[in-house]
Amino acid sequence: MRRGELADGGLDVVYQRDPLGRLRRTAGYFITVVFGDGRSVVTAADRLRRVHDRVTRHDPISGIRYAANEPENQLWVHMTTWHSVLYCYERYGPGPLAPEREREYWRGCQISSELQGLDPAEVPGSRTEVREYFASMRPRMCVSEDAREIIDWLLKPTSSELRLLKPVFVLLARAAAATLPPYMRDLGGFNRSRVVDGAVAPMVRMASRVMTLRPLRRIGAAVSPEAYALRVAAAFGPVPSRNTTVTIAEARRQLANEPGDGAT
Repeated sequence: MRRGELADGGLDVVYQRDPLGRLRRTAGYFITVVFGDGRSVVTAADRLRRVHDRVTRHDPISGIRYAANEPENQLWVHMTTWHSVLYCYERYGPGPLAPEREREYWRGCQISSELQGLDPAEVPGSRTEVREYFASMRPRMCVSEDAREIIDWLLKPTSSELRLLKPVFVLLARAAAATLPPYMRDLGGFNRSRVVDGAVAPMVRMASRVMTLRPLRRIGAAVSPEAYALRVAAAFGPVPSRNTTVTIAEARRQLANEPGDGAT
């Protein structure tokens, strides 16, 4: 949590009350952004921004007014998400991308940032720039008591809704914690040895392979059916009519020019 972010005790309730619903909404949004068509992407982004428009409070630690849709806050969310996805892919998946594929990945990061009201030209566009951005933010980071409660719950979920899926959530939480640098773990109060971190990696890789087996794919479909459907359509559906990625502004123009329709 950065200094000035929301820490009023309202966030942890969502995870505790409806953990699977929270996961579905988050997964659905990001899968839509990556694999969805222009209309679906713009619609999902506009819906999310309307939700975030209502998130405005004062941080009890700093007294600073917090607004979720402020560009600075959105940039932090955007960069931590895109960086985490790539890092987890490298750590628990096939390994580093080829140089050209990584450049394409960061271009996608910049293009999609416009969905969150950001200027793509001001968004880090390489691994080096991302590291520089994180280094610039480090002096401003802190963790509130409410944030610690969220961290504790994520590491040891207690919701009855999880029951059968609890081992999966615990493993994912341990895997996520293992990707964080020591200074972040120190802030959150959950630092562990490198031996524990090292033991997590092969377990996650094995679990990932097992989850791709046909009988177990239903778990992914049950957890987030909308995201699962988009992922399957992207992997096994028709070949795109053109192999290009349009900007968000171009997608909005195309939707606005459709007869009897507009950019939603």
